[in-house]
Amino acid sequence: MDVKEAVRKAKHYVSDVFADEAPGDLTLEEVVFDDEENVWRITVGFFRPVLKTAAQRAAEALGLADTATQRALETLEGLARSYKIVTISDD
Repeated sequence: MDVKEAVRKAKHYVSDVFADEAPGDLTLEEVVFDDEENVWRITVGFFRPVLKTAAQRAAEALGLADTATQRALETLEGLARSYKIVTISDD
C-alpha cells in the first residue's frame, strides 16, 4: 500500500471510531513506516467536543474567568484538538 492509501484509511478509521463526537478538521500530522514491523504509524489530528470541568463552570458562574479566557473559549466553542496514532499493517 502507498502512503496516500494508508493516510486515507487512518482518517476514515478516526472518523468512524469517533463518529458520535463528530470529529472535525481531520488533518495528517505525521507518517512513519516501521520497516521491522511492516506497519504504518499515522498521526491524525482533529477537533472534538470537550465538557467543561466543574472548576471552569464555577469560575464562569462567579465571574472569575478573565475576558481573554472567555473569548478563547467562545472562539473554540467547546472544542479541543486531539491526536491519535493509527497503526496499519502494510500487508
